[in-house]
Amino acid sequence: MNETDRQLAGRAIVAKVFVEEANRLAKAVRDVVEPGLEPGEHITAQLGDGTRVGKVRRNERSVVAVTTDPDALLKWCQTNRPDEVQQVPTIRPAFLEYLRGQCKSHGFAFDEESGEVIPGIEGQEGSASYVVSPSPEGKALIQAKLSDLIASGVLELPAAEERRAS
Repeated sequence: MNETDRQLAGRAIVAKVFVEEANRLAKAVRDVVEPGLEPGEHITAQLGDGTRVGKVRRNERSVVAVTTDPDALLKWCQTNRPDEVQQVPTIRPAFLEYLRGQCKSHGFAFDEESGEVIPGIEGQEGSASYVVSPSPEGKALIQAKLSDLIASGVLELPAAEERRAS
């Protein structure tokens, strides 16, 4: 590893903490703004200096289909539309997990009684994970710098009475 690689890794840490903080801020702002919006309503978004930067809206409610009683639906279909009912054979999940365990341990699955190698499942080398792990000190430093950015007013929310008036 050279210094450039270390600096790039540092950027990865900053990006991770930035995303975490941005997600936290986005949730906090949403928790304040969304309850004040009726379905179909929008607010023109602006910065503290009045610069318009977009809109925040709440969509109209949509109708969604929800299967509330799968057994009743299946029974009706079996009686009235048997041509729409499928019989799909599946492997019992616990047995499939057992076979996966064999693959992880031995590289293949096999029948313990006959010793036959079971086709269709095998152990393969997975890919290495990319893991970004800020140190507690590094995270605190980056959070402090992001707090300074937020304190500069760039992401400042207006007071509650100002929001209601607009």
